[in-house]
Formats: sequence, C-alpha cells, structure tokens
Amino acid sequence: VMDLIEPGSPIKPFTVATAIDLGLVQPETLIDTAPGRIRVQGNVVSDVSNYGEIDVKTVVAKSSNVGTVKIEAMMDSTTLRDRLAQLGLGRSTATGFPGEAEGKLPNTAVLGAMDRAALSFGYGLNISVIQLAQAYSVFANDGVLQPVTLLAEGLTPRPTRIFKSETVAQILPMLEAVTEQGGTATKARVGLYRVGGKTGTTMKLVSGSYASQQYVSSFVGLAPMSKPRFVMAVVVDDPRSQDYYGGQVAAPVFADVMDDVMRIYDIAPDQSEMPVLAQGVR
Repeated sequence: VMDLIEPGSPIKPFTVATAIDLGLVQPETLIDTAPGRIRVQGNVVSDVSNYGEIDVKTVVAKSSNVGTVKIEAMMDSTTLRDRLAQLGLGRSTATGFPGEAEGKLPNTAVLGAMDRAALSFGYGLNISVIQLAQAYSVFANDGVLQPVTLLAEGLTPRPTRIFKSETVAQILPMLEAVTEQGGTATKARVGLYRVGGKTGTTMKLVSGSYASQQYVSSFVGLAPMSKPRFVMAVVVDDPRSQDYYGGQVAAPVFADVMDDVMRIYDIAPDQSEMPVLAQGVR
C-alpha cells in the first residue's frame, strides 16, 4: 500500500485488452516479433528469444515485449495511458490507509514513441501493489472495476465498466495459458484448480538508474478460472537467490497461499486431477 514499483509485464494484459476492446486485434491476430528486438527512438527493446511470427495469445503467454510494443503502436498516442488511468493506476485507491502512496502515470502532454512503448510493457509508471490488484479485478469481474475497500462498513465505491465483457472472455484464456506448459508461470498452478495471471520481472531503479542485479519480481493472478473469485498480487522486492524471475520466486508464493484460500473458503475444484484406481483395486 505504501511502496511504489514499476510493475513491468503485468501491464501487458491491459495493453492487449485495450487493443481487443477497440477492435484492433483478436487473440488469433499474428504479430511479427522477429528478430526478437525492435528499435524505438534509438532504443532497443528485446525479447528473451526470437519468437518470430506469433499470435496475440502467444504474445501474452511468452511475455513478448516486441509484440506488446507493436500492439500498442496501433492505438492513438494517449489511448493506453488513459485506459490505465481508468483502472486506477497511479492514483490512490482511497482506502484510507495511513501513508497510502499515489504513484504516477506519465504526462499525456509529453508521451513520445519510447514513452508509449515502455508503458505498454509496464515501465515508465509508478504504482502500488494494491493498485495492481485492484486493476486485475476487472478480469475477475466481467470488465467492471469495483474499487477496493479495507472495511465492509460505510459506502461502497461505485463500480465502473472498463472493458467489454466480450474482451474479458478473450483475455482470461490468455492469462490461464501463462500458467500452463510453455508459459512463464507454471509454478503458479494450484492443485485441482485452474488459475491464470501474469508474471513480471523488472530491474530495480536505484538512485535514478537501473541496477544491473537488483530486481522486483511479481505475479498477479486469479482463481478459480472457471468463475474467478479471488485476485492476488505477489511482489518480491530484490530476491536474493540466483532465481529472480517472477515465475520462479513470486508464482510459487501465489500457489501456496491461493491453495490455502481455496481450502479456507471451501471452493469447489474446477478440474479433476484425481488418480483413477485400477479396476479391482480397493
């Protein structure tokens, strides 16, 4: 609530959802990410690998920076920034918690090509983890943002529709694919439940520049995917092991805690992984 981060890749689903909402792409739309890097205003944006021509679903599953930049470039210059503002990013959630940080989105008046590119994959903005969790609730709530509260008493903030329900229906399978084989967060999986979400690994900003070996690692996820009820945002500040990617250090925390949540709230499993006994064995 009180600390600010550059969220990185958890912003990518919002970039893709905005493009789908505007009718610019569909999940099957092909994006050419070869040769695994793109130059924007003299800066090189790279992927971990050269994924070549991939569809929008794979852009999310593989967390392609190049693909995300190309998708954002289809929009008007301030469209994504405005949509992120509607999601409450860079603005206090008004929970009333003492010392809650507001954060900051880039100024719309000075959004250059690199500013837009960086924003598309989660750099160039400062937000709190509770803002990120609140924003992801739109994927669990049919595209409607229900502002967070810490207490059940008092007035309930008015919900706001951010994305079309049809858009969310297309995004949910992409988030689930992130946790499946070939995605970046297989360690987020929870027993008999389908889960989805997005990993993030950003370089930490220290004294005005990015530290080469300090990271903020994250995973933001939903469960159960058959009918999402819970959103959880996990952020590990400067992990000290050799593993530092969000899928390695934050996703397992999500899995452990969400497994307890499913049990405590007695949520019915939405997939069956129970072993089938051989006939005649008791």
